[in-house]
Amino acid sequence: MDFKEVCEIGRTADFIHNKNFAKVALQFPDELLKDSGRVVSDLRDKLQLLRESVTEQNGDSIEVQLFVMADTNYGSCFVDEVGALHIVADCVIHYGHTCLSRLCY
Repeated sequence: MDFKEVCEIGRTADFIHNKNFAKVALQFPDELLKDSGRVVSDLRDKLQLLRESVTEQNGDSIEVQLFVMADTNYGSCFVDEVGALHIVADCVIHYGHTCLSRLCY
């Protein structure tokens, strides 16, 4: 598997695009932070392609802002809902191990 498959770049970009999210928080644990720049770059490229295809079809598209969150206060397996609220994110994409805790919303 290559990097884009492991990080599910295509699937993630499709999810963001199909939900029309404008502000997306990307949460990385410390051990994956070194990959965050590449994930952001690959996601931007894929989202740009999706945006261009929509613009060609109907002239309407949303520019997506991606924010890297890497300073979770608790364990890196928890989704940082508070951090996402601070940047008013539409969603959080969590990379790495999760403990599958219940979210507030």
